[in-house]
Amino acid sequence: MLRKLMILSLLSSLFGCGGDSEPGLFSSYGYHTGKTKVWYKTSLGHSYSVREVAGADAPTFQVRELSSKMYEQTTAEYGFDKNSVFWAGDKIEGADLSSFEYLCGQYSRDKNAVYYMAQPLTRDVAHLAIIGREFVKDGAHVYFGGSIFSDDPAHFEMVGEEGSDYYRDSRNCWYTIYPLKDADPATIRIIGRHTAADAKHVYFEMNEVVGADQQTYRVLEEGYSKDARHVYLNSEVIDGANPATFQLLRAPYSKDDQHCYNRTVALANADPATFQLIDEFYTKDARSVFINGTQIEGADPATFRVLNSNAGCSCDAKHAYTLARRIEGVDPAKFPKNGECKSCNDSGVTF
Repeated sequence: MLRKLMILSLLSSLFGCGGDSEPGLFSSYGYHTGKTKVWYKTSLGHSYSVREVAGADAPTFQVRELSSKMYEQTTAEYGFDKNSVFWAGDKIEGADLSSFEYLCGQYSRDKNAVYYMAQPLTRDVAHLAIIGREFVKDGAHVYFGGSIFSDDPAHFEMVGEEGSDYYRDSRNCWYTIYPLKDADPATIRIIGRHTAADAKHVYFEMNEVVGADQQTYRVLEEGYSKDARHVYLNSEVIDGANPATFQLLRAPYSKDDQHCYNRTVALANADPATFQLIDEFYTKDARSVFINGTQIEGADPATFRVLNSNAGCSCDAKHAYTLARRIEGVDPAKFPKNGECKSCNDSGVTF
């Protein structure tokens, strides 16, 4: 009998068993309803917490997945009982059940108020507007999360089309919630992915592309851009790159008529005329082989082959390499002609 009680106690602690037991280690996250209590289980990284949902009526409690009427395929879970609405285990005080609806993100509303999580955000429901799914505004303020973001709702808007991350009001501009230093709201415009410009500045995300010429600035791909004088990666200048001859090969590799680059760093001794990609890690020209932009000293580009790209294993006709280091005492002539090796290190290569 004692053994059975011990087993039942263990199962209860792991899973939660009937009655009003707390959910256990292996129970699902979210709401759990007992006979007289409702519990909410939350993940805490490698651990979890469980708390009783204060004020919940267990006999009438249910979980509902609400769909947004504003955005298709956007849903969120809320708890309901005969009297109240709950968000993540917290009671939304004063919520009206008959008019309650989900908006987007962590926003909801009823006929009386707009809510962020479980807290009232504004009572000015008549002037409610959602901007970019992240911002809520009423007649007096713009809100981000549970805080006031701007006091100029009349002029607050997204810059460009739906999906843009840039916003402005009559005084300020932002990339998401980050202010754009010295940006002019009257002239700011979208000129490319994550890129905007006003009459005097160019911005990549929230950072100014210092010295960029708005008249000739052009967005390329993978965060690269150029104007008549410079080539840029994100907001950083690629020192010495020639915009007239610049080519993006495949990020992070590029070249012009004088140099080859790994991101913003020129590859020492690389020849642009013969430079080519082997894969995402290895490159070569007529004289040298490189891994992640570092030259593999002595490697023969004519006979070079990759044995395991992810493991940094390679060889040529005479030597094997782990990353950019030569592996002494191995003979590549004895390697299988095709196929990957399993691993390599300074001691050898394993197939």
